[in-house]
Amino acid sequence: MYQSRKLYLMLALTAAACTDHDPVAPPLASPELDPSAGVSANARQAVDAMAEPFRHRLAIELSVDGLLAPNATISLSVKGTATEKLTGGEVRLMLPTFAAMQHNGTDNPSYPVEKDIPATASWKLPRMDAGGTWTRSTNLSLPGDGYYQVAVLVTANAPDGEDSPLVIGQYDLERWLLVVDGGGTVTYFLDPDSMPEGVVEGEGPFRRKRRPSNTTGASAYANADSDDEISFHAVYYQGGRRKNAKDTELRIEYKDQSDETVRSHKVTVPSNGIVTADCPDAYEYLVATLIVPNTAETIGRYVVSGTEVYNSDCGTTRTLLASSYQFLPWLHLNEVIPEIEDHFDQHRVAIKWAFHYRNEYTYYWRKSDRVTFGYTYYGNKWVAAHEFSHGLHHIAMGGITGEDDCSDHEISKPSSYQCAFSEGFADYAASVGTGSPSDWESRHYTKSGHDEAEIEGNVTALFHDLIDGVKDGNDDTSYPADFIADVFETCRASGRKRDDTTDFVWCMENRVNSTVHNSHFPRGPSAPSRVSRTATNPRGWSADKIRETWKQNIS
Repeated sequence: MYQSRKLYLMLALTAAACTDHDPVAPPLASPELDPSAGVSANARQAVDAMAEPFRHRLAIELSVDGLLAPNATISLSVKGTATEKLTGGEVRLMLPTFAAMQHNGTDNPSYPVEKDIPATASWKLPRMDAGGTWTRSTNLSLPGDGYYQVAVLVTANAPDGEDSPLVIGQYDLERWLLVVDGGGTVTYFLDPDSMPEGVVEGEGPFRRKRRPSNTTGASAYANADSDDEISFHAVYYQGGRRKNAKDTELRIEYKDQSDETVRSHKVTVPSNGIVTADCPDAYEYLVATLIVPNTAETIGRYVVSGTEVYNSDCGTTRTLLASSYQFLPWLHLNEVIPEIEDHFDQHRVAIKWAFHYRNEYTYYWRKSDRVTFGYTYYGNKWVAAHEFSHGLHHIAMGGITGEDDCSDHEISKPSSYQCAFSEGFADYAASVGTGSPSDWESRHYTKSGHDEAEIEGNVTALFHDLIDGVKDGNDDTSYPADFIADVFETCRASGRKRDDTTDFVWCMENRVNSTVHNSHFPRGPSAPSRVSRTATNPRGWSADKIRETWKQNIS
């Protein structure tokens, strides 16, 4: 058995030692980076983390029955449990490595980018109520020893009017089959430390490491190719396809027979995903390491793939498949951050981020100003945007001052005035980052015995209605987003920083009416004695129209 950093299905996740492959680019698992790793949602909240109750509409488990040995036959079982009602959908099971082997051969598996990977099995989902279960299985004949990707693409449809960004309907589940003599194991990601000694990192049948002989100027291999270049294609998997991993960094090192680096350089991966390098000499070998780098938006430099090649590989193109668990958070943060910051004209320093395989949840850690992605929702773009928005709120827009426990908040259910305010802002900003703020048009939620300002979805809709140009009912406001952000940032209520929705709306009006306050926010905090803010009112500003808008959304 191979015991380092493996992730077993259906078993408790356990801690593992950190192994440094590169001091600048840490490997996938680095538990010591996050002191809150592995603790409960409530405990994380107590230590300054913004925990989120994200969940999959249909939570999928993938299990394997049979020995993961060369040429064996196993059964892959997919079990789904509905966390919310669903009206149907589809589950597709794919074998991307098998497809790459079929496309380009077992010696050098590759698959065209932006082309659907064929499904080995696909099943239509029935209507299900929350708590319902669904199971299907298929048999699989294994090839020789190697490492093989299994991907499940889940689409679970919500009933009309019951969709929520906290309940994820479409997502990927990825596992890897390590096949070895005597039986291997299932891991969450391609783990080089789980591979047998002397094997080159990579998918497909194992390639054995070689070291060149001490021969200068002559081919050390009988079948050495005469081409003087070798190419690497950096890709990642998402949504049933492989795609170019552009803007990553490829480090190329030429090493001699003593494993000493002779020369090296770094290249930014272009939009086509392909980097070409000089072929290693006959007395060298080449180590290629794919890294997600620090950017203007993010701080987090991690190794996501690697391989080594030899003089006999010259003239070929080798695939570098980035680990989804670290590549997708990096990709999504770098996509959504400019959209959110430009919308509000609010900018902050680059945000730290990390992936930790012991964490189920994804959350924003206020104390260290870091987004930590867990193993369940790492691939969701809206999740990345939501967590960054907490970081924008905390660093650039006046700070998150509330101390309420927000770990159990929901879009459509009451939490508290403080939680609804911070989470409602993050929901709206996340929708901006993913291009869907109009989803909040005309949304409204109620709960008997609670104020509507305690429900974050109503606060989200308030931000949208203050900014958008659509007149909806009594909503006749359309203010620049940077004005809303300036009020949000500079609002002071009774001489202190604002920390709930009532403070914000009175700062928007730039006045306080305690009678109106008590009438519309009976369960809320007391009306502030006064409000102030430094934001300059835009053309067309009207305190009365603002009141009509907030009354429509949160009262």
